Amino acid sequence: MKDLFCLIMAGGSGTRFWPWSRTVKPKQFFKIFNDESLIQSTISRFSTFISTENIYIVSNKSQSAVLEGQTSMLYRENLIYEPVGKNTLPCIGLAAMFAELENPEGIMVVSPSDHHIHNEKLFSETIHAAIIIALENEGIVTIGITPNSPATGYGYIQTAEDITGRNSIKQFKIKQFVENPTKSQQPVTLKREDFIGTAVYLFLKYRYFLNQ
Repeated sequence: MKDLFCLIMAGGSGTRFWPWSRTVKPKQFFKIFNDESLIQSTISRFSTFISTENIYIVSNKSQSAVLEGQTSMLYRENLIYEPVGKNTLPCIGLAAMFAELENPEGIMVVSPSDHHIHNEKLFSETIHAAIIIALENEGIVTIGITPNSPATGYGYIQTAEDITGRNSIKQFKIKQFVENPTKSQQPVTLKREDFIGTAVYLFLKYRYFLNQ
């Protein structure tokens, strides 16, 4: 789809994989599971249905050498370097402004750069369902996962109304986000069926996003 864009967020500082990773080479640039690094696997995953012309990566200048060395399949101008890392929201806004120049009415898929996907078929079905929802609605769509252990480094989604549509992927409206719950909150969020973990994937019309 010419109106479908992908933003891969690759500005992580490598703290979770320390001491093997460093600021200039965090874990998304490591070949852990096969002969592709995690960021290369992410590009391969999305390039099956999004043109490489429409795949953007936002990172920081300290990682430029390793990033450019691993992304020869992308246009150099699609590698965007933040002057100062300001986390997810400004990262999306920066990429959305670039994408809007190419197609003002497009949909953006926002993805981390360092995920390993065990079930590629289910992941693909979920991604495509989320894209359809984003196309048909004004809003932001995200993916939730069922947590199997406590984690204070990630947020949770509290679900509301079940709006599952024409496919088998469960769909809910969102009641609220619980950002990085404390250890005392973890047992509550793990036991309640209306809480799921956030997977940090977003799907949105970037004109809608930029107008908010």
